Parts: sequence; C-alpha cells; structure tokens
Amino acid sequence: RTPSGYRKFTGTDLERLRYVLLAQRDQYLPLRVIKENLDALDRGLQPAPVSGGVAVPRPSLATVDGEIAPSAFGESSDMRLSREELLKASGLTEEALVELESFGLITPRGRHYDGDALAVARRLHFKKAADDCFVSPSTLSNAITELENQIGFKIFERTNKKVLVTKLGEELLEKAKQIQFQIEDINKLGETQKIPLSTSLKIGIIPTIGPYLLPLVLPKLKHDYPKLHLRVIEGQSSALVKKVLNGDLDLAVLALPYDLDGLLAFRFWEENFYYVTHKNNKHKISIKAKEINRSELMLLDDGHCLKNHVLAACKINDKQPFSMEASSLTTLVQLVANNMGSTLVPHMSIKHLTSTNPLINTLTLNEPGPHRELAIIVRPTYSNTENVLLLKEIFRSELEKYSKQ
Repeated sequence: RTPSGYRKFTGTDLERLRYVLLAQRDQYLPLRVIKENLDALDRGLQPAPVSGGVAVPRPSLATVDGEIAPSAFGESSDMRLSREELLKASGLTEEALVELESFGLITPRGRHYDGDALAVARRLHFKKAADDCFVSPSTLSNAITELENQIGFKIFERTNKKVLVTKLGEELLEKAKQIQFQIEDINKLGETQKIPLSTSLKIGIIPTIGPYLLPLVLPKLKHDYPKLHLRVIEGQSSALVKKVLNGDLDLAVLALPYDLDGLLAFRFWEENFYYVTHKNNKHKISIKAKEINRSELMLLDDGHCLKNHVLAACKINDKQPFSMEASSLTTLVQLVANNMGSTLVPHMSIKHLTSTNPLINTLTLNEPGPHRELAIIVRPTYSNTENVLLLKEIFRSELEKYSKQ
C-alpha cells in the first residue's frame, strides 16, 4: 500500500524492487552490478545471489559474480549510488521513488547523511541538504513540513534567501543528535564481538602530537591490524572535542590538562618540555623558568593547548606579549635556528625538530613535571572500549621504545 492507494507488483517487479532496496540501502554495490542483475531479471534469468539474498551487515563485503563490492569503509563516492543513478538503474519513476521514500521503504542517504532535519541544520540550505541526503529539495521540504506538523512547532524559519533554526528547533535538534549517537553506539555493539581493531575508526589528533606519534604507531597498526581502516583528522583541541561530542570522530588524542566537557580520558603518556635556543646562547644542561628571557620567548599562537601548558609550566602570565607567535613547532624551531628567539617544545618532538640542526642548543626545563599528559578521549557512551584500551597500550609501548633510543 502506498499513500496514494494500492499498487500491484508482479513477481519480477518485486525482485527488481528487492535488488534496488538492497543496493540503495547500504550502498555497497557498484552501479554496474545492479544494472547487470536488473537486466538479468528483464531477460527472465535468475540474478546472481547477493549473500543469500539479504542485505550485507556492516562491515562485511558482498560478492557478486566473483567481484568484491566496495565496503562501508570505501572513500570513493563514485562507487555509491546517487539518487539519479538509483532512478536510472531501477527504472522507477520519480513519483514512485518519492512514494517509496515517503513511507520508509527507501531511506536515501550518502556518506554525510545525518537525518533530514539534522542535514538542514548543518547546511542551513535546503538544496545542499537535499544533495547530502540524495533526495530532491521538494522531497526534503515535504519531509520537514510533515515532521513539523507532527510535533506541533516549527523547526526552521524559511525564506527564499536563508534558513534559520528556531529556539524550539535547537532543542529538538540537540535531542535528535543525542538519539542518533545512541543509535550509532547500539549499531556498533556488534563490532565489539569482532577481532580488535578490524573495523573503521575515525581519530582526531592535535598538531603538537600527530607529527611525532603517528610515525611511531602507524607502521605497527598497519602490520598487526591490516583490516583496520583508519581515518586521521588533525585539528586543535577545541575542534576535536566538539567533533567527538557530536559523533563526527570516534576518539581523539589530546594533551592534558584540558576541558573535556564530560568526555572520558584514557591517559597513556606524560612528558616534560625542553628549552630550545640558539647555540650561541651559553647555558648548562638545564634551565629554570625564571632564567628564561621572556622578551625573546616565542610560542604557538592562541588555540594551541601547548601554549597554555608551557605558560603553566613556567608560571608565566598569559597576558604578557611574546616576541613571536607561530602556528607550528617547526616554524618556531626554524626561527630559533636563525637566532630570532627561543622556545619550548615537548620531549616527543625533540629528535624530529632538532637532531639535524647544528645551530640549536636544547636544555631540560628544570620545573616540576609532568608538564603535559597525552590521552585518548571518547564519549562516555562509546561502546568499543576494547579498541581504546588496545590503542592506549600500543601508543604507550611505542613511545616507550622511542624514548629509550
């Protein structure tokens, strides 16, 4: 039954619809494979089986005619069916597809699908949100209107030029996000029964850890866990905390102390800072914070938590102006090499930044430590803590080996 009445399907129609729904729902199968199966149906032939005729659960792979279909981890968007490709492959009319969508037989979604209302809230633009959801703008607009009619208030204020979220809409969307996170965590419960680190994992990492930790741990992860599909995103701590909270990242690697806004922290390393200065500046093997010439001190710019950690370790007022602020440790060290000032860097970066530069002198910062701690942060509801604990041990072990070299 459809919203406009009853529709009669023949046996072939039902088989055709079954394959369309399977291909579109999980978006694993290449368009070529779908077309071949539909052509076989049209010729009265039995199409190739797709994992026994049922949808393939994530993250398994479907095999059609001996060809492995793209997995859920694939990054190539052209291997996933768009709305236009679905219409072309299925032979369904736009009206029929809208009907199927309207009562839930087909739920169009792409790699960035978050639900109709959440997609509109993210984009604040119906055409762009519709593209994300692989539906037409009119379909998306009708779905939002229906939702607003059901709940009894407006989520969005719409004009020809812009889309605004109402006050009640903000509350609804926040609850919708939380529900979505819980559903995603439920869906991931099955992953806990699989081999550790054998699924997809999105990790965020800050710039003052990533360049020095990743070269140590990635080779081991690739060798010992070949089925792990790892996606790494670099960003500042504030952005990564938000992404973990919003579900855009599974976890993140940060330096503490930092306000985690309720996230859990799994600490795996602690370290101290080193004072980096030009070789012409004569010092002993260590330096006290009070001995540092603060007028020549160069630090990272605002937004980098390392700056706050350095200020705390040296007990320096954050209102004090510094001779230079840069966006990377590499830039700061190059400035030091050219005798433009001095800086402080974490222990894990010392070899990478200074070992090949004869113009640089490195001293231990003789202040109580540790000056910062490294941790993996996750949502309290994150289901796969086994992976987190395993990563924590791998990170700790590789850093320990590195520190002994």
